[in-house]
Amino acid sequence: MSHIIMRADGYYGKVTLPPSVFKRLDNRYFISGCTDTTKFMCTNPDETRHLMSLGVKPILCDWYKIVMGD
Repeated sequence: MSHIIMRADGYYGKVTLPPSVFKRLDNRYFISGCTDTTKFMCTNPDETRHLMSLGVKPILCDWYKIVMGD
């Protein structure tokens, strides 16, 4: 299984997901500042496992910033 690689962007780990994967994000993990195309999540174990289950390879950071790609 190939992974979607997360990159460092300041304090965030930023990843751009295809719309089909972005729509599978679990909204119970979102924190304030989210929009229809950008979601923010804490880096707690549950959130990290959720991203990994979607094929994302997380990095060590303070927050996750998930962006919907084209």
